[in-house]
Amino acid sequence: MDDDNSSLNSLYRSLARLEYMVYRCSIPSLAEEMIVPFKIKLLLTDIRMPGLSGFELAKQLLGDFPELVIYAYTGFYRESFEQEAQESGIKKIIPKPLDIRELNNLIKQELKVKKQTIIFKD
Repeated sequence: MDDDNSSLNSLYRSLARLEYMVYRCSIPSLAEEMIVPFKIKLLLTDIRMPGLSGFELAKQLLGDFPELVIYAYTGFYRESFEQEAQESGIKKIIPKPLDIRELNNLIKQELKVKKQTIIFKD
């Protein structure tokens, strides 16, 4: 999930090239509606978004979908984010710029499969 369409589209293209089923979403309230029908296993979200932070989104989604894996990314990393991530259920915070190879390795390690459906919001 990302409110920046440029970042959203760039990340989408990079992950799609790796043959993941990727769905874009720039509106946090729609993420919940996409999880069940698209069998989402992992969500990538920006931390800083207008209206609803990545931490708030994680708490909301994990309340209904506790098996969902959530990674957050940010261009404005602070040490306090680690505590907030732990409290909200976010598995990992990834600093921008994202290294796609590293992200791919994280996803494969987390999901323990070659390809899965993921959704991201920036």
